[in-house]
Amino acid sequence: MPRISRIFLGFSLIYLVVGAFFGLLVGMGKVFPELSERFLSLIHVHINFMIFGFFLNFILAVSYWIFPRLKEGTSRGNTFLYAFSFFLLNFALIFDAVNFLFLKQSRFFVFSSLVFFSLLIFIFESFRRIKPPPFGEK
Repeated sequence: MPRISRIFLGFSLIYLVVGAFFGLLVGMGKVFPELSERFLSLIHVHINFMIFGFFLNFILAVSYWIFPRLKEGTSRGNTFLYAFSFFLLNFALIFDAVNFLFLKQSRFFVFSSLVFFSLLIFIFESFRRIKPPPFGEK
């Protein structure tokens, strides 16, 4: 498995554990009414960590690993762009969590823009690997 995929998967598992912890706190807020005001507000971070942190990092790791290599040989493309995509995605998650937990505000437009550009870069770089060859070529 390529190094970038292992890094994506490692972060994915970290987000799974942290997101599940926030989910546990949200659940405690539902069970214990005296904690509800404090813990129910964490659902924003829980959802972002589970969907974008765990699932999206996992999907990107597996897709980078499983997509066919370029025709020229064993290359998977520009690893800098994949690494930059990884950085943007995880920076967006941490930026949003810090803003929400400590500043008590959500910068949803900034968060969603960073995630969108991260995915755009990943898809742009992966497209060369998944498009079919021109008609008549094998």
